[in-house]
Amino acid sequence: MDSKHIENTEKKIPPNDLPQSIFDKIEPEAEGAEAEHSPSGLKNILEDESLVFHGIGTDVIRMVLILQNGILSPKTAGEKGLSVLRNYDQGYNQDNEISVAQSPKMTKRLSVKMGSYLWSSFNQYIKPGISFAIKDLSGYPARLTNRDSGFADEAYIYGQVPLDNLTAVMVSPELLDTTVSHLPIKLGFDKYGDFNRQAATANRRVRFISDFLRDECAFYIPDDQIQPILVSLSKIISDTYKPNGGTSNLGLNREIADMVEIKYKELQTSLQGLIAEGFSTKLGIQNPTLRDILKQYKPSTIGLFDNNGNSLQL
Repeated sequence: MDSKHIENTEKKIPPNDLPQSIFDKIEPEAEGAEAEHSPSGLKNILEDESLVFHGIGTDVIRMVLILQNGILSPKTAGEKGLSVLRNYDQGYNQDNEISVAQSPKMTKRLSVKMGSYLWSSFNQYIKPGISFAIKDLSGYPARLTNRDSGFADEAYIYGQVPLDNLTAVMVSPELLDTTVSHLPIKLGFDKYGDFNRQAATANRRVRFISDFLRDECAFYIPDDQIQPILVSLSKIISDTYKPNGGTSNLGLNREIADMVEIKYKELQTSLQGLIAEGFSTKLGIQNPTLRDILKQYKPSTIGLFDNNGNSLQL
């Protein structure tokens, strides 16, 4: 759950100097109030103020990798010889940080204390898709740094979230029986952004997906499935890009922007179908759903809850 782009000119905060708790300035509720909802006996995970959450949209591949390796910052992943993709290539959080949202119950009390901070990263990034509840890890609040995203509940965890600190997967119930081919993947398209940068990001994501399907599912993407779309996308951008203009932001040209958007949607639909084919090969079933993927990969030590915090069964 990375926040949107700002110019990265901030001063890094050494890990040893970080606040020990995300909410070191917010007093918790009285003891006993959260005992019924502790990570070891959860009834509703949104009632446990000690938890924080990391969202990944509806990216099934990222979900599988997190269930295998925990949540890794790009820097930590590189040190382990692994690859990760961020929600946003250029977010407020740095390469050695993971963005999280606090418990919405805590956010409500925080909003009262902070006054104008009513905009929630939990509602924006956690609740709509697939997310992970994290226990026993402290972070430091974005609002106390000079990388304040504007979300009162956003915080950063340094380095990684080990698998042992993942206490639950949280997902909208209607997503459970959605086929993988209908779960949107994020390609980073922004009609008003830098199209050259976005095309490069799309190419990286295609390679990442291709490598995963090969290594995890023994499934190989046919060359004629994706490459023609990428070539066509690059041609639209390069034919229209005017170097002397000093920018590749074509958002003001609606016709060109619409053409690029059509190609991104074509690419996204094709990749979703190929991901579904890969997992179909891996699991030996037709039209696998998110439920099927969770049955295969979710460890028994990690619970399953809906996006209102209530327990779900596979």
